[in-house]
This record gives sequence, C-alpha cells and structure tokens, in this order.
Amino acid sequence: MRLAGFALLCCATACAGCGDDNPATPDAMADAATDAPGDAGPCGADRFVTGELVDFDSSTTQFMGVFNARFTVEGMPARTATTAPNGRFQICAPATSAMTFDVDAPADYLDGKAYIEAEALGGRPPSFRAYTALRGSMLYAFDANRGHVLVFLAGDRSGLTLDRAHGAPLSGNDDDNDGAFTWTAGNAGRYVLFPNVDVSSPTITLGGDLSGPHTIPVAAGKLTLVSIFFVFL
Repeated sequence: MRLAGFALLCCATACAGCGDDNPATPDAMADAATDAPGDAGPCGADRFVTGELVDFDSSTTQFMGVFNARFTVEGMPARTATTAPNGRFQICAPATSAMTFDVDAPADYLDGKAYIEAEALGGRPPSFRAYTALRGSMLYAFDANRGHVLVFLAGDRSGLTLDRAHGAPLSGNDDDNDGAFTWTAGNAGRYVLFPNVDVSSPTITLGGDLSGPHTIPVAAGKLTLVSIFFVFL
C-alpha cells in the first residue's frame, strides 16, 4: 500500500536526520525540510524546492558540496539558482506533480537535468550526487554517447527498472551509518545509478517502485538526477 509523500510530511521532517542511511549532511538537510515553507511562503502559489548537490564521494567525514552549480526550471530561464558552497540550492518552481530543472554543473562535472517529484519533497530532501566522466570511468565503461541516470530514493528503497537498454546498474547505500556510501552491483538502494543508457528518444520510463512509472529525460553525455518517493506499509 502506498501513502502519499505529503501525508507523511510531519513524520518525514521529524526523521529526516535519522534512519539507516542519511544524506551526506543530515543535520543541514533536516533543517531544510523543517524550514521549507508552504504556499504561504516566498514562492506564493508556486512550490519551494530545496536540496543539495554534492560530490559523488562526499561523506559526513569528508563533505564535498558542489559549489556554483546552476539549477534552472526547464523552459523558464528566469527561474534559476546557484548552489552554495555546501551544495545547497533553493528555488521556486511551478506547483506541478513533477518538476524538471536544467543543471549546469561547474568544472568537469557532468551537466544534465534534475527531475524532482513533489511527493519526494515530503521525504528526505533531495541529496543529489555529481560526478565527472573520469570518475564515472572508474565505476563502469563510461560512454559519452549515452546517457547516465542517478536516482535518489527519498523514502523506501525498491528494485528500479528502465524501459531502455543500459549498463549494469549500481546501488549506493550507507547501511553501516559510517557516513560513506558503498556502491555495489544492483538496482535497489538509497541511490541507483543506471549507466550508459540508450538515448534514442529524449525521455525514458523509470519503474519498479510503487509511485511509478516516471517519465524522465535523458541525453547523450549528460547526467539525469532523479528524486522519487514512496513508502511500504
């Protein structure tokens, strides 16, 4: 049985800094969930979106925020924000069920898109991870002619699928709570990375969880960051 993310907002906010595998900066991200205003806040009738973008290898003991990455609401160039030195971003987006942002990452980090579902804002605030082509090549046979999809599950974890050809997926978890995520073969984790995704069309379908399916963007040589949410009861 699936319970909508907004119905869990109070509970999820209280527990955003606890659990089996918190984001890289649990205290800061818990504050983000607590402070995020509703419709009466600075975004008016729009939706207040906050999260973080950190380095792929960031941990609580060696935190690495991605500074000066630009998030822009897709199709709305005036709606834009850059990440702070700790990787945090805040932006007003249309109050739709799913929001897509263009991501212009600094230095050699992969540019791409961020896809955030409204229900995901009721769980752990989005904690995205950026990486370079060089770092990707240390994990898999990085192909610049294909897309790369990294999913952050803000609630429970489930085995995810894509309806397009891709390389062997990797899952990232911190089940021992040592602050560092371990990446292993598999499609179920706090993070799930789908490498070398076929880009024969600009959107693909992500499935395998109770809140899907999800239609997400994909492009050659780009990183698609995804935040979705569901809970098992």
